Amino acid sequence: KIHLKVFNLCYDLHLVWQQNLQGSMVGSTAASSQTLKTNSDNMGWEFATLIYPLDLSRVKCKLCGKEMFGGINRMKQHIAQIRGQVTPCTVANADQQKRCREASEAS
Repeated sequence: KIHLKVFNLCYDLHLVWQQNLQGSMVGSTAASSQTLKTNSDNMGWEFATLIYPLDLSRVKCKLCGKEMFGGINRMKQHIAQIRGQVTPCTVANADQQKRCREASEAS
């Protein structure tokens, strides 16, 4: 119970610090959910949110809700349905798949 309180306090302090000093991560409240993202211009963030603010490798698909390790590059593979390291997103449409495939191949 104490560990959870310490984690929540650290989480809140980190969000405030990032918003005020660096602006590299944004915490915004929309209805009852909190969305975390980086300040990156990587197109993969169109489809992903951070699960934990201190861990850029843990992301969640905005389309199907799948949580995964591997960061934004793996998310692009997930959306593009590139098999091998990820399970394909069953919700992504053809245009989203194409854009993520092209972006994944370019990086």
